[in-house]
Amino acid sequence: MQLFNRYVSTRSLTVFGAELLLIFGSVTLAANLQDSTDLAENLWKIGLVTVICQLCLYYNDFYDLTLVQSSRELIVRLLQAVGAASIILAALYFTMPDLMIGNGIFVSALFVFVVGILAWRLLFNQLTGSLNLQERILVVGTGDSARKVVREILDQREFAYRVIGFIDDDPARIGERIVNPGIVGTPADMAALIDRHQIDRIIVGLSDRRGKLPVEELLRAKMAGIRVEDVTTTYERVDRSQRIGVATVR
Repeated sequence: MQLFNRYVSTRSLTVFGAELLLIFGSVTLAANLQDSTDLAENLWKIGLVTVICQLCLYYNDFYDLTLVQSSRELIVRLLQAVGAASIILAALYFTMPDLMIGNGIFVSALFVFVVGILAWRLLFNQLTGSLNLQERILVVGTGDSARKVVREILDQREFAYRVIGFIDDDPARIGERIVNPGIVGTPADMAALIDRHQIDRIIVGLSDRRGKLPVEELLRAKMAGIRVEDVTTTYERVDRSQRIGVATVR
């Protein structure tokens, strides 16, 4: 989906939502365990802590799944964000003591949500690495645009795409490697390939479509519920996500 002129993947939204709940839940639990704290009156203060923590995570690129791949990168960025959030909250509490939820509540919650976020993110990465949770893609065409978009897909982690292979008109080219995946069939093989690999999306990347576009096969695929889109649409989505991530780092 597109949000604030940026393509945001379902994976990123899932990660963001789960970690928002983890932070809010941890601070709420810590506040609830302190008898002197009126939880109902302090919900907005808990919300403030959650927002500050989420902003610090965001500005440390914690939700750029292409950038944060290794466990080491995950831990470093999480600790940097938590450190920044702690400094910001300490400054706020010093200048405006009324914003404090209670003595030691944030420190108590800190350990819980740091461990919780680490465990959740490692589990999430493991689960989404499963082939069953990846969106399987078939690319029609082997031209420059088709190869370029597949390279972009292979370089990113934001969208859970797995390229099964390319479709080419020449049967003699079947098995030829193009990027990482190779040519897996001709337009006549599309129905069998879709069924065998449980294809979710077809990217049309033909350089010259006159007389070459497998209209019937694509219509059948679309009627079967498979998403069919132009290569430029896919490239814009994947490339924009990566360019924004790189710009943030710089």
